[in-house]
Amino acid sequence: MFDETLKLILSLQGRKPAPTLPRRLDALFERLARVANAVEASQVEDAIWEAWMSHPDPRVEERLEIASRAIGTDDHVQAEPLLDALVTAYPDYAEAWNKRATLYFRMGRDAQSVRDIHRTLELEPRHFGAVCGFGRSACGKATGPARCSRSTRRCGSTPISAPSGRLARNLPQNRTGRPIDPGGGRLHYLSMYAETLKLIVRAPRRRPSHRLHRRLDALLRRLADVGSAASAETTQDEIWALWMTYPDRRAESELERATRAIVAEDFGTAERILHRLVALHPGFAEAWHKRGTLYYMQSRDEESVRDFHHALALEPRHFGAMLAFAELCIAAGHGDDALFALDVALKLNPHLAASRERYEALLAYRPISGH
Repeated sequence: MFDETLKLILSLQGRKPAPTLPRRLDALFERLARVANAVEASQVEDAIWEAWMSHPDPRVEERLEIASRAIGTDDHVQAEPLLDALVTAYPDYAEAWNKRATLYFRMGRDAQSVRDIHRTLELEPRHFGAVCGFGRSACGKATGPARCSRSTRRCGSTPISAPSGRLARNLPQNRTGRPIDPGGGRLHYLSMYAETLKLIVRAPRRRPSHRLHRRLDALLRRLADVGSAASAETTQDEIWALWMTYPDRRAESELERATRAIVAEDFGTAERILHRLVALHPGFAEAWHKRGTLYYMQSRDEESVRDFHHALALEPRHFGAMLAFAELCIAAGHGDDALFALDVALKLNPHLAASRERYEALLAYRPISGH
């Protein structure tokens, strides 16, 4: 399969994408070939990844999003059956194949990863992420420098082994086409901070999960504009109450039980309830936030960041998750990241006096450039 996939990569230029792919991809690839600066290129890449992730059935797209988040947190047990079901039911969904290839790569199952990369490229010959994935698998199998260079040079100018900026562009991709460290360890830990910060920075442009209550839109607009402290407090209470709601009433009741257990510092009970909740209802943003809070209280920072990431992926306006993430950044020595998170949270909710003081103190402490 390695040889067949390499031949496929070398013949990609003359092949046509599957008709099931979004038509807007043609224009996006033309634009990507013409852009002159890195910022615009990054924006176009994001749009391409969004198009690849899209599907005519929103429920199918949501299942792929859940699988992608599971891959990002190394929850292989959740991701694999979701992706197996997707590629079986929707064999022309190129990105489902690519995501399963990424999963197999992270699990060290290279032969299966290459097989799924091959299928991805049959459907979408322009899939630079799949080409990069094949390059990593080929190098990992020690199939020779010529084979490695042929495939990896198509990934762009950034070497796979040398992260550019916070993270290497060419590592396996998450929901927005951004990197996930295939090696795990410390880089994966740091990458979760970076990925969560990106979610926060892009919060104004991102859409909340359809499972969230529609009244939240009006309440969050009111919270940003309201003048009196009393009205702000009432609005905040309404927002928190709606975040706690969920279409499944039993899940909602379980979250209330877990919250009471956290307040009572019965962490064992809270963790058991929240584990069950996020497994059964991965679209319940507040369940992820509450488990992130539990881990925060237990000083389990890596797990806490991971769960705040899930919460913000579903509810990009969750100022509570942003504030907790900012504290984790401060504890990790990432003062600038904390400033970004606090800034976005305070734009959503300008009535957080203690957080504003925290923001101003960090700003005052920040070293002046050049000294």
